[in-house]
Amino acid sequence: VPCISVHLKMLRLLLLAFCAAYGSVPITNTLSRKLHQPVPTEHALQTLDPHTLSHRSIHYVTKSDGKEINMTFTAGAYYLELFVGPNREPFKLIVDTGSSNTGIPIQGCKTCGQGKRYPVSSATINPISFSSDVCQRCVPTEVGTHVKPTTQATTKHIQVHKNGGFTPQHSKTNSSCYWDAPFPATSNSSLCGFGVTYGTGNSGCGGYLATEVVRMQGFNDLGFFKTTLYMINNEVPQGWIGEGIIGFASTANACNPTCVPTIMDDMIEQHVIEENVLGLCLEPNYGVLDVGGYNASRTTGPVTWLQGETEKWYNIIVKDVKFGQHSIGVPPYMWTFTNDNLGSFLDSGTSIIVIQEVGWNYLNQTMMEYYCPTIPSTCKGAVLNGMILTAREVRAYPDLIFSIQIEGGEVQDFAVPPAQYFLEVGPDQYSCAIKTIGGPALVLGLPFMAQYYIVLDRYNWRVGLAPKGSCA
Repeated sequence: VPCISVHLKMLRLLLLAFCAAYGSVPITNTLSRKLHQPVPTEHALQTLDPHTLSHRSIHYVTKSDGKEINMTFTAGAYYLELFVGPNREPFKLIVDTGSSNTGIPIQGCKTCGQGKRYPVSSATINPISFSSDVCQRCVPTEVGTHVKPTTQATTKHIQVHKNGGFTPQHSKTNSSCYWDAPFPATSNSSLCGFGVTYGTGNSGCGGYLATEVVRMQGFNDLGFFKTTLYMINNEVPQGWIGEGIIGFASTANACNPTCVPTIMDDMIEQHVIEENVLGLCLEPNYGVLDVGGYNASRTTGPVTWLQGETEKWYNIIVKDVKFGQHSIGVPPYMWTFTNDNLGSFLDSGTSIIVIQEVGWNYLNQTMMEYYCPTIPSTCKGAVLNGMILTAREVRAYPDLIFSIQIEGGEVQDFAVPPAQYFLEVGPDQYSCAIKTIGGPALVLGLPFMAQYYIVLDRYNWRVGLAPKGSCA
């Protein structure tokens, strides 16, 4: 089994056990409403200089651009439609900012549940040969992102605009690869194989790589482009991935072990969109994905840019976590990206908030120390272990606050109200959506992301948060 990148989609499986929808009954709304920012006209679109290395200004998107994608929400995840192949086969894919590849189940997959399969007889599908240079590429490539090639033509490496360069992991089988050496597909040794796990190895899928023409929902037929797809012919556990997944994380994370362009890279490279920017607006039962820019009409105030930490996931620098106004007492270095810590990042493919085990224990202790007996349910130390509360009990809980470093070095608090970190699991029954899992220090999933309009500036590799207005 090759060394493969790790993500957190198994948390979606956890959510299915206790929640059919998230945030469906609002309890409180503490998000402050600031002065409304005027909606820019097309004359207000800012011109971009593709050659500057400083932070570039980025486009606003208007509905006339045809680049807004309506997402549906079900079973703890947001989905968009991707039309695949010349027959425009629609696939509903999990929208995932915590992984980087796009994959769909194919005909012949016996472990892919009861969902749709893509026919491998498509006239435009092009399986990638194991012996090809494309398959043997095992370091990230410079396609459509802000990464810049080195001046030495003899090296395979690329350098990143900030945070240094990509360093090979020096695997036992191939010392020049970012992770491990490419391998042939299990089902056909002549094809380029892949294997990727999610949730620190609790779920995964494998198959072979192929290029195919696709079009995102919201674009007309001029928006067709060619991209590299994971053609999934096995998955563990059976059926977890549904009709597939679309990843929007870094190109540096798209190596499993062959490195391929992300779908955003391909859209930029083929001029389907001009800006490597995404905007996400999430509501309880639907969402909107703005592709190629962000839409200020969905905000009620300016964007606050968070200081990025590393270019793999959308990693940010967390300085503290507080329950109400009380720090849980975990030092800042425990939240950062290190040699054995995936750090703190935003992930739309994670339905809950994930905190490392020590932080989870400290949070539990903070609840009991400062809020018992004022909030009686905290005295039992069982709230984080699935204890069921009523809406009245939930309303007594304080905000969960994340102190995050913003650009310029200042630290700013971002709150998640109890209406979001408790999920409705039955009539007047709520369960806490804060769990622990090995690997990441902190994953700010949907309960956090739904509070804000999220801007993912992939060129400068930074995250922007703005007070959310209407997503419609």
